[in-house]
Amino acid sequence: MTDWYDTKTAKHVGFQARSVVGGVFLQMLYDRSAWKKWAGQDKTKAANWAPLP
Repeated sequence: MTDWYDTKTAKHVGFQARSVVGGVFLQMLYDRSAWKKWAGQDKTKAANWAPLP
């Protein structure tokens, strides 16, 4: 499972995810105070996502 591809060449760059990463983040999602701490650090404030088909 690859996470990063170069947008011009479509070649793999960066890192490859490990399944254990999901186990760490899922536990964080269950803890409301931890989630608020990390979600509060968002600098992008992304909005207006494309609708799902």
